[in-house]
Amino acid sequence: MIEVSRWKLYPQHKDIALQLSETLDISPISSQLLLNRSIESLVEVKKYLGITQEFVQFDSSLLDSILVLIKKAINQKKPIFLYGDYDVDGMTSVSMMVKALTAIGATVRYKLPHRFLDGYGLNDSIVKLLQDESCGLLMTLDCGITNVNEITAIKKETDVDVVIVDHHQIPELSPPADLILNPKSEGTPSSLESLCTAGIVYKFIQFLSSHYDCIDCEDYIALAALGTVADVVPLQQENRVIVSRGLKVLSQRRNKGIKQLLECARVDKQNLSVDDIGFVIAPRLNAAGRLSTAHKGVELLLSQTDSQAKNIALQLEKLNQERRQLDTDVVAECLAMIEESDHYQKQPVLVIGQKNWHAGVIGIAASKLVSRFSRPVVIVGMEEEVGRGSARSFGQVNIYSLIKECQNHLTTFGGHKQAAGFSLKTEQFGHFKQALENVCAVKVNKEMLHEVVFADMALSGQDITDQLLRDIDVLSPFGHGNQAPLFYSDSFAISDSRLVGNGKHLKVTLQCKKSRKKFDGIGFNLGEKLPKVYNKEQHFLFSVERNIWNGRESIQLNIKDIK
Repeated sequence: MIEVSRWKLYPQHKDIALQLSETLDISPISSQLLLNRSIESLVEVKKYLGITQEFVQFDSSLLDSILVLIKKAINQKKPIFLYGDYDVDGMTSVSMMVKALTAIGATVRYKLPHRFLDGYGLNDSIVKLLQDESCGLLMTLDCGITNVNEITAIKKETDVDVVIVDHHQIPELSPPADLILNPKSEGTPSSLESLCTAGIVYKFIQFLSSHYDCIDCEDYIALAALGTVADVVPLQQENRVIVSRGLKVLSQRRNKGIKQLLECARVDKQNLSVDDIGFVIAPRLNAAGRLSTAHKGVELLLSQTDSQAKNIALQLEKLNQERRQLDTDVVAECLAMIEESDHYQKQPVLVIGQKNWHAGVIGIAASKLVSRFSRPVVIVGMEEEVGRGSARSFGQVNIYSLIKECQNHLTTFGGHKQAAGFSLKTEQFGHFKQALENVCAVKVNKEMLHEVVFADMALSGQDITDQLLRDIDVLSPFGHGNQAPLFYSDSFAISDSRLVGNGKHLKVTLQCKKSRKKFDGIGFNLGEKLPKVYNKEQHFLFSVERNIWNGRESIQLNIKDIK
């Protein structure tokens, strides 16, 4: 858990906050929350709050050139082949592009690779696929930017045009595609730089809508929001606009597939949130790419009838249940290995491997272990000859650079400072584990394993009101890069506490020390805190939320940590 010494309070600029609130007619609390997020100038605040709308687009000549290639394929009556990724960003990008291109008269084929049989991105089979389908244009979606060899082969052996639509970092040697639409390209407006591929596709569809009356952007923004949240890109600038508007459309349940998926998950509330995407919709779609084929996800999102959508949604629900069990099993076995050996107690980074762990869930398991042990975690699931690994970081540790120093033991490797993935020969696991532990022993110190958590402000029980919720709502939607406000308080006592969720979560009643005012609180994954908190004065770090139960709305404190 995060140590209380690592809690810090943002500087409180009361005079500036008051001035901002008077100018924009918002509360001083909303103003302070904006200042805490470095949104300080009047122009920035107006953009953030949507008071002023600014339409930002990619270079028009690039978009025009892509449309020329699309029209060329249509006029030649040749199919356009879409090649996506097996995650939700890939599924939503392919689904949006299939719908849009079909609407303007294109014949569309698509493929999302199998996570284990095909691997990420294009592979050697792509040339034959394009030739067999007599395609005129290949568009890669959420992949392709690193496929130099494969795209070189396409250009050498076929007359197929190639457009890469991808948001991943552009390598020094980029593929010889005809056109590349990537927000990391030089000259891209800064507000577009953090778009995922679903966001890029949505911006392209906005461009198409100015040329084709049959394209209505409202029909696409829900999927763009889904891909944006699922890909955990910062909810800032254009991403925030997409998600804010997309949630409203998503809540209308126009998409038959999403409607049936929510019914299977028993989500019946009217207004959907970022959490509903992140914890309900996205995991079920991702289960297809993890345990089966991502094509099921695209088929769901493109479903035309309720019966078709329900059938696929039930399949995804079953896959998600299987994914949960596999994930639970891997975590349990990891915990047993860690607790049974003194070796892991001394390691700044946990490196764990075992045969028969499903590679589709080891990333999720690694994230859970990071939360439990506050250390980076590397998990490897091995078969007879090949092992696949997933790494998640913590604190200030650059897990990518650490693993890179052991790259000679790996077959494939990629990632960034917070997460990485790789494969190796099973026989190499022991050597890799030893090498990585040796590197970490030298390069990872205790200071790097601390996280500083900033609280927006200190609150008393009297401050927590319906008006506070309205002040917080000004900053929504919340997610990665736009976190829900965190508050600190030492003015509560725990009057009741119990464990819920099979002992994992802590449910409490908090009473103000200076009044009889009480609040319900939930501490997810804080069950182990129960023996330490009972009948004791505590310091709390929490967010403030609306809780709706049986049609009754109340204020709930989502407790992040207790000391």
